[in-house]
Amino acid sequence: MVNKERLPSFDNPEEIKLTSTERLTIASSPFAPPYSNSDLSSLLPEHQKDLANEIIAGTGMPRRFLRYLDSMSSPEQIVDDAVTAICTLVESAMKEQGWKHLDHLIVTSAFLPTQISRLALRNLNMSEISDHDYRLACAGAVTGFVDSLLNEHLAGKNVALVSAEPLSALIDERHFTPENLHIPAIFGDMYSVLCYNTSDFIIPHDENGPLAKVVFIPDHGVIKLTPWYQLKKNEGKIPPYYQFAEGAKEITSIDSNEVIMALFGPDQGLRVSMNGQATAKHFIRHTPPIIREILERSFRMNVLPSQAVYHQPSQPVNQGIERALGRNSPFPLPPMKFTLGEIGQSNSSSATSIIAWQALIERNLFNHQEPFLICAPGIGSAITAATIIPKT
Repeated sequence: MVNKERLPSFDNPEEIKLTSTERLTIASSPFAPPYSNSDLSSLLPEHQKDLANEIIAGTGMPRRFLRYLDSMSSPEQIVDDAVTAICTLVESAMKEQGWKHLDHLIVTSAFLPTQISRLALRNLNMSEISDHDYRLACAGAVTGFVDSLLNEHLAGKNVALVSAEPLSALIDERHFTPENLHIPAIFGDMYSVLCYNTSDFIIPHDENGPLAKVVFIPDHGVIKLTPWYQLKKNEGKIPPYYQFAEGAKEITSIDSNEVIMALFGPDQGLRVSMNGQATAKHFIRHTPPIIREILERSFRMNVLPSQAVYHQPSQPVNQGIERALGRNSPFPLPPMKFTLGEIGQSNSSSATSIIAWQALIERNLFNHQEPFLICAPGIGSAITAATIIPKT
């Protein structure tokens, strides 16, 4: 079972995994104890364990990290923890990258309040630099990365893109039933930071604009949670590669510092609830056409990606997306293997894409000279995809 006596310290750099290349540094840590599949099933009554084991194994994830399961931590304490984690990650990654200064901070999260980016900058003594917050759930980090590369004001700038995802703060004892067990089985804590200079990556353009799309499609609450942020009015310039399905603009807020989607409140008085089948159907239906459009345009420009960095919701969802993409494809698809099981991680919302990228680099499965597809679907929902070329 899990040893809860020793909780990792948020201000300890030794808790952080660092991965560097000539163009970027990724730092990550769950700052939480691991729960294996057997650890998780042991939290249910004996007569439910066979069914629990089946549900947990079906996710394709053998381990997740959960800090706040039995915690009495207040939202204020959890925000303080997140700010400390952000500062520790950014300082460690900047040191690894050899940076003396940072120009821009992006913070993404599924539910945390948007002011944590300013709180982190204050603690880092960097209050003078610009920041941007994304609350697009799993799509937040990929959208922030794509936006930064296409933002003329960030050309040639050093950017730290942080995902702060203490998802166990949304989980309580009511999730440890066969009806709700898929929540702690799929989701876990993770903090990550990607440090890069925007001049090192290029998003090519064709006659229709950049090879990038951010598509907002209401999912009508396939996953519901109560966010700790507020939706505002649309007061910012909307990028031309953002597209909105019917009803999407009404649940989206975009300004110069924030991109936010409203979420439905959860069922049964829970802090987060999920309709697993509806979630899978939504993303398997809507994600492949967006990826396919980007790949078709890339193919016409002779920059077809040979590799992919993508969000991994769960093994069944990823397999469904891959099958749909492969039907009658006129060109080879980049490998989209589900890797979370191999690296012992879970779906950690916006941090998932970054730790998947980190795993590809560590296993020498990412070629830093070749174009790559980057993609992430997130609840709400926002689905982002782009072709990116590392600058040579």
